[in-house]
Amino acid sequence: MQAQPINVADVVATQSRNALVTRLIVISTLLMLVDGFDLQTIAFAAPSIIADWKVDRSLFGPVFSAGLAGLMVGSILFGYLGDRLGRRPTILLAIAIVGIFTTATIFASDLKHLLGLRFLTGIGVGGLTPICYALCIEYTPPQRRGFIIAVIMFGYVLGSSLGGLLAAWIIPSYGWHAVFIAGGIPALLLLLVAYQWIPESLEFLIRRDPRSTQAASIVSAITGRPVPVGTAFTSSQDAQTAADTSVIAIVRSLFSPDLRLSTAVIWLAYIASSLTMFFLISWMPVLIESFGRNVSEAAIALTILSLGGACGGLLAGHIVDRYGALGLMIMPLIAGPIAASLGYIRLDTLFYLVVVFVTGFFVVGSHQGLNSTVGKLYPSERRANGVGLALAVAKFGAIFGPLLGGLLIAAKVDRSTLFLATALPEIVVFLCLLILGSRRRAAVSEPAFQAATPILDKR
Repeated sequence: MQAQPINVADVVATQSRNALVTRLIVISTLLMLVDGFDLQTIAFAAPSIIADWKVDRSLFGPVFSAGLAGLMVGSILFGYLGDRLGRRPTILLAIAIVGIFTTATIFASDLKHLLGLRFLTGIGVGGLTPICYALCIEYTPPQRRGFIIAVIMFGYVLGSSLGGLLAAWIIPSYGWHAVFIAGGIPALLLLLVAYQWIPESLEFLIRRDPRSTQAASIVSAITGRPVPVGTAFTSSQDAQTAADTSVIAIVRSLFSPDLRLSTAVIWLAYIASSLTMFFLISWMPVLIESFGRNVSEAAIALTILSLGGACGGLLAGHIVDRYGALGLMIMPLIAGPIAASLGYIRLDTLFYLVVVFVTGFFVVGSHQGLNSTVGKLYPSERRANGVGLALAVAKFGAIFGPLLGGLLIAAKVDRSTLFLATALPEIVVFLCLLILGSRRRAAVSEPAFQAATPILDKR
């Protein structure tokens, strides 16, 4: 007697705690930790490189933006490869790129070399993030996805935080080269761990072979029960949609009538949020040092910003799971005024570091809330591309933020104007979340209205 087909979406939705998924989340969090550290190595090292090479600090704007431009390319490229070749091989390729080119940065001798290496590193960093999102979302029950993404992004922000503490310790003793060694080598070691333990996407496996033995092994590990040989697997996803992986079709699917407004609005929110966040992350150490503090204190300020973001991101994930986009609106609403206040507070007081922490909590936290939100907008067969393209589009804001900072610094604007300019995009984030939340509420209430209409008509 042939075994009944197994719906993998039901397996994921009804799973109990198991080693395979727990291991996936832990490894993904570690990968994001290294990813966050490697992305911010240039911000930690910038004050020392500027002093070592005797270059004007305003010239570092393009260097900051080069890494973020690489993120944009990586998000698009690896989102496409992840849906076409599988999550597992693309994750391994992205980790290898991050480890190799972060380590290679120690050989940079001028801004041109540094710019190129940061761009290549950014491709790996940008590619790793959306694929980890997509894979973890596919293995996580729907009601827990927002929180799990927040946990993974906690690793990302924690990497930035630990990087600041590490930089404050090793740069004065060993120079800026040591920061890139400390970021690159762990990435290469994690490549070996990921190769051993990262599973392939169940949805991807059964789209290629409905009787995949690899899928059977994964389902058995999740459920704790053996799966009969030759068992067929099904999915709730549309096979025709999943099969069409041309770039034009992918973009068209994200702008289908039911997703058009959500895609456009989440992209705009990402751009605005990234502009503020990456201005602060990229320029914070350089600005703190230029205002009279030393390199270690500048690195610690960025660490405090990132720690605030890690805490805020966990709260944002819980808010998104429970209240959706409407609940998340409170974070950018507070983030704008707090970020602007950095331009008015004295740097020689402990209160300044408190405000830096609170700024990170709301600015970075609201951005991580967008990460929890976007994963819920798209079905599995478009999720990697949907998340990847959203993160890629966000890089327009991420690229422009550091460039804007360089232009304002070159123009010698005062500190209050500098931080006010970077705080204004949070208003746009607030409005975008209002639109997304209102649309979601309308979509939920519409079926109830339609169900009640026949009863009204009978009266």
